Amino acid sequence: KTDEASGQIAFVWQDGRVLEAYMKGRFLLLDEINLASQEVLDELKIIIDSSVDAYAVKGANRTVKRHSDFRVFATMNPTSVGGGRVKLPQSIRSMFVKVHLQQYSPKEEADICFDQFSARDLIG
Repeated sequence: KTDEASGQIAFVWQDGRVLEAYMKGRFLLLDEINLASQEVLDELKIIIDSSVDAYAVKGANRTVKRHSDFRVFATMNPTSVGGGRVKLPQSIRSMFVKVHLQQYSPKEEADICFDQFSARDLIG
């Protein structure tokens, strides 16, 4: 943002999707959580922890309250897939219920596609 008086560019804090979900009681999906850096995981740990009812926003000099309906879901692929995936620390893994899904067979994938999309949508 440009300061009107001085014409200088200034940093202005804007809440992102994580804080919005946290404050408004929305669902938050953390896709591929095991690709996040340790610094990001450290902050997420505070937000995910249901025993913590407020979060001190670094850089914004304020604290926001956790909405009672806020929920977090996370997905990840096994570390064997590669691409920089790491094993999540136990302190974060223990905050989730683990659900392991087997890979779909080609027939199951086709059934899902045909169930979700009409033939016209698939053909283009």
